[in-house]
Amino acid sequence: MAALEAKLAELSQQFEEATAEKNEAVAQAEKTQMRASMADRLVNGLADEKVRWSKAVESFGVQEAQFVGDVLLASAFVSYVGAFNLQLRGSLVSEKWIPDMSNRKIPMTDGMHPLEVMFGHRKTVVTLFDEMTTNANAAHQLAWTHSLVVRLCVLDSPAARAFFHSET
Repeated sequence: MAALEAKLAELSQQFEEATAEKNEAVAQAEKTQMRASMADRLVNGLADEKVRWSKAVESFGVQEAQFVGDVLLASAFVSYVGAFNLQLRGSLVSEKWIPDMSNRKIPMTDGMHPLEVMFGHRKTVVTLFDEMTTNANAAHQLAWTHSLVVRLCVLDSPAARAFFHSET
């Protein structure tokens, strides 16, 4: 009888060890399954990012090609139109400079306004010009354009920011 009880105790001990080992294996399998699921989501997310980045790189290539013309038009605008009224400015840009640049095959963004290059945001420029043309007379429109150019070219320059925001 003592031998049977010893054998029973030994088998019970082996059963408990096997059960604990099985529970560890199940927990490890669940943990591995969770990691595999997270890795799968990461890979799918990265695949989506690859598509997005590929499109962005393609867009940057187009923008880079057009950058020369955009900057040329914006710098000509800032350099040469300050003395002229709004109508002559518009005429220079739309009737002289843009057609000339097109004839010379200088790549630029279609429908771009010179101030867009400086602002970097078409909606802001369009909104400001709509406001200028509907709510102001010609003198005010000229003043608005001057103030935009001064703000964009002078006050927003790195040197001006450093000067006005220095702690000295």
